[in-house]
Amino acid sequence: MKRLTLLTIVIVFCSASVSAMWMMVPLNELVQDSDLIIVGTLEGVSQYSKDGVDYAQGTIRVNEVIWGSANVGDLLALKWQNASNIICPRVEHRHNQSKMGLWLLTVESGGDVRADYPGRFVELGERSKVERFLMKNKVSLRGAQSVYGADEPVNISVVFRNPTQSFMEFPGVEKRDDVLFMNPNVEIRVARGLDEQSTPLTPLPGGVLLSETLSSIALGPREAFRLTVDLRKFFDLVAGESYSVQMHVKGLGTSNTTHVYPQGLSRAEMSNKATVATGVRESPRASDLGFLMSTLIGIVASIFFV
Repeated sequence: MKRLTLLTIVIVFCSASVSAMWMMVPLNELVQDSDLIIVGTLEGVSQYSKDGVDYAQGTIRVNEVIWGSANVGDLLALKWQNASNIICPRVEHRHNQSKMGLWLLTVESGGDVRADYPGRFVELGERSKVERFLMKNKVSLRGAQSVYGADEPVNISVVFRNPTQSFMEFPGVEKRDDVLFMNPNVEIRVARGLDEQSTPLTPLPGGVLLSETLSSIALGPREAFRLTVDLRKFFDLVAGESYSVQMHVKGLGTSNTTHVYPQGLSRAEMSNKATVATGVRESPRASDLGFLMSTLIGIVASIFFV
């Protein structure tokens, strides 16, 4: 009974820690950061482990499409993974199986979808809130990932979305070779550091130019426009530093904030030295996570061996 009580405490503590670590992205930003928003049901969840990684997948049956390219009745392959030796935080969706709800999904190049954050599954009662955020936030940013190796472009995509039933025009944005042209009503904001400690960066000379002659971007109902740029070509990014990126469009508001961490190591070197959970949002506070895991493992060991 004592062991059961202690184990329960560990599970509750772990869950509380997960909530504290995950509850950093508000719902409105998750809506902006989603390629596909649907009402659906997760089915057929399976899992296996290999080489220290727990792989899981299931199928989401689409009941209704709120935003994005999908059709009612489609079967979407949802995949997620975690390092086997990490207790929490973990990406986990088995508890969402057979429950109809709102899925805020990102779509991979191969067509698989991901929901690597607890808030990407939303109860149906939150639908009006999700739809309100979708209508309000028509400008969003997508990061290819959070951590970039020295040999990788720091690709960020600006996405203009028209969730209405009418045509809309957005101020022009265009990339020509290594120059980013923007309408004066559009501003890209890059800052080094986080929160109040951040320092705004000035674009590299000749990298970002304002132009009033750019053609506007016309989007039909439920259409989107995407432009991907390598931030290294327009801003002086220093390896080992963290950066926040936003796009502001006059009259349409400010996008979600995307964080990027360019590293001095190559992607292969980073993979060899990786210490964070696979599939978990990478963070500069990974050392805190390691300390937490060590503490929890020690507690669990004491439960069963003391």
